[in-house]
Amino acid sequence: MRHGVYFHLGHSHEQAHLAPLRRRLRHVDAGSPDVAEVVVQAAAVAPAPGAWNVQVFHGLGDKGYTLNPIFLQKGRWPRLRTAVNMALRTLRLPAPFLRPPSVRRPRRSRYEQVNAYGPRFRDALEGMLRDAEVSTFGHVALNERGRIRTDPDGPLLWLPTWDNRRFLGGANQSSLASFGHEVALVSRHVPVMVKYHPLTVLRNQDAAVRDELQREPGVRVVDERTDVYTLLDGVRGILTDSSSLGFEAFCMGVPVAVAQPPKVRLEGLHAELAQRAFVVHSGRPDLLQWAEAPEPASDTAWARDLLYAPAAARNDDFAHDLQQRCGATQALAKPLRSTGVRAGFGR
Repeated sequence: MRHGVYFHLGHSHEQAHLAPLRRRLRHVDAGSPDVAEVVVQAAAVAPAPGAWNVQVFHGLGDKGYTLNPIFLQKGRWPRLRTAVNMALRTLRLPAPFLRPPSVRRPRRSRYEQVNAYGPRFRDALEGMLRDAEVSTFGHVALNERGRIRTDPDGPLLWLPTWDNRRFLGGANQSSLASFGHEVALVSRHVPVMVKYHPLTVLRNQDAAVRDELQREPGVRVVDERTDVYTLLDGVRGILTDSSSLGFEAFCMGVPVAVAQPPKVRLEGLHAELAQRAFVVHSGRPDLLQWAEAPEPASDTAWARDLLYAPAAARNDDFAHDLQQRCGATQALAKPLRSTGVRAGFGR
């Protein structure tokens, strides 16, 4: 008999993203998707047969456009689509396979529920998916933070993404190789904290640059498995490239600078962020000037359109509804604190 909730997690950043829900639902952990009543997923993978599948957005800015997780669920498998796309890009031809369909008509979803981080995503999803519930509990990990405190004397947090040349984005998408030496120089004037993407370390990318940074006394390299959301509190600003954490932090009011590697075109949300944040190009000597006095995040209207105001009550409500789906385990359920807020998950 099916019972409980199973969290499908492939990487440490997905574990960090869904940690608040997992803590709330430890007592109804199914342990396997084969027996779970509810399967929560943070990656664009096939849903578990027979379970009530919930897709939680992670990395909304990836792959060049805003609604990537939805389009990757429509039978267009990421590796195949990307292989064709990269071949076209090599020939300097248009690469349409990483773009949304030209006609955004309602279509069948592979999931029974998807989650919208904010009004823009909610409106787009509701207009596209005719058979999937669109929930609105917000950003799981940021909900727990409430607010993020910045400190002008704190470290500059650098979050270079991994070089995902074989998948989505092409070669040299990461700023690690092109900005490593400049960040090392900056660390001699302001403290720098570096958190690598787990896949950067797993695939041993840019080992020489990482060795150089490790030798700089002003650079603190944190474990790549660290919950990155805990690192946001107390920083002076964030240096990012096409990492989703960049616009997530910006929406929380943290000063953000975008490192744009040579020949890399920022697309989707990253292009929108670059219009509002400080953009630094490799070889320009202005990174230190910004790092010494980062400009605060601006354009609060754009931020509000991206993320619902974080509140831990949203995680309580979502956990409660997932728990309600698991009828066989209700006797084991521990009461969640009352919030008085309903986020609209009922079917």
